[in-house]
Amino acid sequence: MYPWQKELKSRLCNELEKGKLPHALLFAGNKFLGKNDFAYSFAKTIMCKTKNDCGSCRTCIMLAAESNPDILLVTAEKKIINVEQIREVNNFLQQKAVIAEAKVVIIEDADKLNSAASNALLKTLEEPKVTSYIILTCSNPEKLLPTIKSRVQKYLFKAPSKKQALDYMRIKASASEDKMILSLSLSGNSPLGAIEKLEGNYFSERDIILDDLFAYLNKEKNSIEIVEAWTKLDVKNILEILQSIVVDIIYIKEKAFDRVLNLDVKDKLSNIVNKNLDRTQNFLNVYQKLNLHSKELDTFALNKELLLYSILDDVF
Repeated sequence: MYPWQKELKSRLCNELEKGKLPHALLFAGNKFLGKNDFAYSFAKTIMCKTKNDCGSCRTCIMLAAESNPDILLVTAEKKIINVEQIREVNNFLQQKAVIAEAKVVIIEDADKLNSAASNALLKTLEEPKVTSYIILTCSNPEKLLPTIKSRVQKYLFKAPSKKQALDYMRIKASASEDKMILSLSLSGNSPLGAIEKLEGNYFSERDIILDDLFAYLNKEKNSIEIVEAWTKLDVKNILEILQSIVVDIIYIKEKAFDRVLNLDVKDKLSNIVNKNLDRTQNFLNVYQKLNLHSKELDTFALNKELLLYSILDDVF
């Protein structure tokens, strides 16, 4: 469990102790807030004989060994959760608990349920069992069927405060203070997302993208040169970085300078807005297009080269 989750954990434990915990829960919020980790942690609390993660009862020992037969984890297969997986959930819940007092199902990224799976899950939610709990996690609850959302209790995960996030980063990350602050800014103040950026290739690819983008906007490079370079990069990184740039252009245009995400290139972005004011008029539409492309990546295999040409020629 992460420091920013303690308040919610306390609230849920209190509901569990009083016998008021719903049998279907939805943990919703942005990515990289630790929803899946929290779901598993709380599932252990539900199943513990003492309801306090004692670590010594048979249930806790088997959970630690990842061999507890009373918990079922469901994750997306090839970007979707299919009906066969939900049928497995139904079969699992039909059986009595083996060692714990209750059975727990965790469905990670429930917004990836396909239509058939959603309908199958709905039937399960309509007939909850007293001795079972279903925990859904998702980053896009708007994708869930309204009938599913009406049958679960939603718990919203929020990003920690800036101080709390930075305190966590100072312990867990190996980077300069400025780099940690920048990474948090680009990650919606999520320490987990910020650490992933620092440890992966995000910032090295960001340097390439920013250099090329500024050169393109200044007519120092053409789209052919840039697409050739960018096809070697992670398309998710490309879209995320371009989205942050577009958002910053909108903020700067509206003189909301304190909301700029790319803190290290704020002046360069301001110059772009000042020099190309006419071209920045419809950047809200640009952001929506990029956001759509990002969501399509979760479902479709997009042609990277055609996508990049479309972004550069039609958008920028």
